[in-house]
Amino acid sequence: MPILTDTQRSLLVAVVDRIIPAEGSAPGAGRMGAGEALEAEVATSASERRSFLDGLSAIGLAAWRTYDRAFVDLDGSSQDEVLRAVESEEPSFFSFLVSRTYRAYYSNPDVLAALGIDARPPQPLGHTLPPFDPSLLARARERGPIYRKVGDEG
Repeated sequence: MPILTDTQRSLLVAVVDRIIPAEGSAPGAGRMGAGEALEAEVATSASERRSFLDGLSAIGLAAWRTYDRAFVDLDGSSQDEVLRAVESEEPSFFSFLVSRTYRAYYSNPDVLAALGIDARPPQPLGHTLPPFDPSLLARARERGPIYRKVGDEG
């Protein structure tokens, strides 16, 4: 469910692209869909949505207040300066934004493939377990049953 305007969405893409910028042939987080994932996540909770929208507004306002320009129109170092200012003013929002950006980016199958990571659970191809050693049960067997039989006492 979309909750952002086109302007807010452009701002979010630019912000997450600064959190995880493009490197070599790998696109930044915004171009890899981290913004859409964040939008979808905060859409499910009214309190997260409000906090998130307030945080995005703080970024936009900080850009206008500091540079008299929209965040998306700033160069990278100016964008970083705006983000550092918002991080110090709104640390809980910024922590949420960074952690969710990393989660969205590094759970993207295209990113995992580019990193050479096989996106699957570690078993059955993961850790090799040693064969079972039945001698590990010797003490329990020596003790005998620690329960009492019911039913067949006839």
